[in-house]
Amino acid sequence: MRKTIFRAVLVGWLAGVILAASSSLAETSFTYVGGGTLSWPWTRTTQSCGIGGSSQFTEWLDGPFTFVFHGTSYPLGGQASYIDDFNNDGCPPDGPNPAAGEILNGPTFTITFHPGASGSGTATIMGTP
Repeated sequence: MRKTIFRAVLVGWLAGVILAASSSLAETSFTYVGGGTLSWPWTRTTQSCGIGGSSQFTEWLDGPFTFVFHGTSYPLGGQASYIDDFNNDGCPPDGPNPAAGEILNGPTFTITFHPGASGSGTATIMGTP
């Protein structure tokens, strides 16, 4: 009986540790650019890194992207991420990935997306849809 109770407590504790080590959320965001709307799904994951997992960070993973211009939808694909290091100890370093922005190619235009925290982002467009 004691072994059964101990195992149940141990399994419950391990489940709590594993769940605390990684959590996630999924949403959709958008921004206006060049007279159209760029939208993307994103997920937020909290993870651990460093010696013994002592540092926590959040990663927002954005994409794939879709651009809608005057009722025409352009699936652009692509993926970008933004990392926020809670402890500011560089594990991993803060900032967007790729640092210069994700290049999204349409048939007659190029959109550069710059990811931000909380699934946000800004975009610039070159060319005309």
